[in-house]
Amino acid sequence: MAIRRINPRIAKDEIEILTFTANNRDAAKAIYPKLVGMIKEFNKDQLGYFKKAFKVNTDDWSPTEEWFLTGLDNGFYLIPLVNGEPAGMLNGEFNNDGGVKYLDINTVFVLPQYQRRNIGRTMFLIAKDMGKVEGRQVIFLTVYANNPNAIKFYESVGLRPARIHMVGNI
Repeated sequence: MAIRRINPRIAKDEIEILTFTANNRDAAKAIYPKLVGMIKEFNKDQLGYFKKAFKVNTDDWSPTEEWFLTGLDNGFYLIPLVNGEPAGMLNGEFNNDGGVKYLDINTVFVLPQYQRRNIGRTMFLIAKDMGKVEGRQVIFLTVYANNPNAIKFYESVGLRPARIHMVGNI
């Protein structure tokens, strides 16, 4: 497990960012119980965006250890800790599509009480570096259109709209 400390000039707090890959699956498994509550809290917001975007009702979802560890199969997790407590998560996956090698950001969030401390920006910088090391050319990420704060943040770290997903009820 790699640990990166954020320089106090970059972040407002003393923050560590843990990196988990397939090479340290046991360490990821060990931290998973500390992450469940945080993921559930984040998921409440995501379910809200999902319901608004797709105009459907959905049952509550709970992250399983299997779901979490699957994120290591072809990728990584970045887990920021503030005073030893998980403050967010970034899950990236290395993919290829039509000859394009890309980094797919599946999940990224910082809990509300830790936002505006450069944690998200730092996770993106680390993820970009990891993508470069793996020979990736671009980053893909999906965001709900009704989440303007996330869109603004993603644009601030260099992402731009490239494709629009259309949805409708069946």
